[in-house]
Amino acid sequence: MLATFVIPVAASHHCRDLERAVAVAAEIGAPVALKADFAAPTHASDIDAVMLGLEGESALRSSWCELERRVQAAGREWIGAILGRGAAFRLLQETDAVADELINSAEGVATQLDGFRGSALLDRDALRELIPRFALAPGGP
Repeated sequence: MLATFVIPVAASHHCRDLERAVAVAAEIGAPVALKADFAAPTHASDIDAVMLGLEGESALRSSWCELERRVQAAGREWIGAILGRGAAFRLLQETDAVADELINSAEGVATQLDGFRGSALLDRDALRELIPRFALAPGGP
C-alpha cells in the first residue's frame, strides 16, 4: 500500500561487517539507525548500543566502531549490527484498528507503552485516541 503512494520503506538489515553496513546505508540513504546485534538477555539499549540519525559514511564508520567497543566492554560477543530506519508510516484514518496497527508497528513505541523492563505501563488508549484526531486536524494528512 505504501508503494502505491510512493512512500519509501526501508527494511532492517543484519550486517556482520562494516563494509556491508556501508553498502546498505548507501542503498537506504540517510539518515540511518544502527543497533548492536547480539543474543539476549541483554538489550542494545541496556548498554547504550543504539545510534540514530547517522548521515554519511564517516558517521556510520565511527558509530560502528563505538558500538563494537560498547558491546565488548559489556562482555558480550560482537556479531555485527542491525541497520535501518526507525519509523512507522500509515495513511491516517479515523479507526482504532489503524491506530493500533501504527502503534504496534513502531516497536520502540509499543515496547515503551507496554512497560519496558518493568517500568510503569503507559496510556495506550490515550495514544490510540490521539492518532485519529491528528489525522482530522486542519493541515493534517
